[in-house]
Amino acid sequence: MFPDSEMVTIFKCGEKKTAYLAQFGTAPYFKNELIASISGPCSVMFDESLNRTDQSKQIDVHVRYWCGQEVVTQYLASEFLGKEQTLKKENVTDI
Repeated sequence: MFPDSEMVTIFKCGEKKTAYLAQFGTAPYFKNELIASISGPCSVMFDESLNRTDQSKQIDVHVRYWCGQEVVTQYLASEFLGKEQTLKKENVTDI
């Protein structure tokens, strides 16, 4: 990638370091850039689904807004809600 750089030859970046850099390095920058680019009315959309990895509910939040002459939809964030709870007949009282 940078054949003339000595630092690049000794740089190592495994799975955990790459995930850390993405989550705490570049993600906040792009999130702030997205928020700064919204200057007028916008729509906030969300999609609730089951995260199959840890069996918890996840909500993905997207924003739709005007950018120049076009409408843009971009991912904003994800929130984890925990495991889904089921109602059992013995736990439900008369309403």
